[in-house]
Amino acid sequence: MRWILALHVLGIVVWFAASLDLSRLLGHHAKIGLKAGEPLKSYEIKTYFFAGLPGFLLTLATGLTLLFQNAGMYLDAKGVWGTTFHIKLTLVAVAIIVDQFSLFKMRKLHKGIEVKRGAFMTAHAILGSILIAVILLVMAKPLVG
Repeated sequence: MRWILALHVLGIVVWFAASLDLSRLLGHHAKIGLKAGEPLKSYEIKTYFFAGLPGFLLTLATGLTLLFQNAGMYLDAKGVWGTTFHIKLTLVAVAIIVDQFSLFKMRKLHKGIEVKRGAFMTAHAILGSILIAVILLVMAKPLVG
């Protein structure tokens, strides 16, 4: 179980690092314009498909493995994790939505459709806030009775 947990944390680090970097790259691409941002396309694609996606899949696979191995511990609102796990799961769902939003906007940008920089700045802020909140929830477990 410790190896699975270690891989889960590694997946989270890779996924969020790539997502935060991608939102920064895409924001810069949107700011400098479509033509000037052409050289950034390959970096954006590599960041998403060779770092972000594998990190997400590793996080998802190990997270589900941990959940199914210890379902009673995590899902019991009055148990060891209290409602902390449920809030963490909700934040992860929001992170997945923001990740897919960034992918959607990246594809529009790569097709030559102008996208506002603010969308990527917002995604960056949301992802950073989620990462901080999840770390605080997991480490402090403030909602455990």
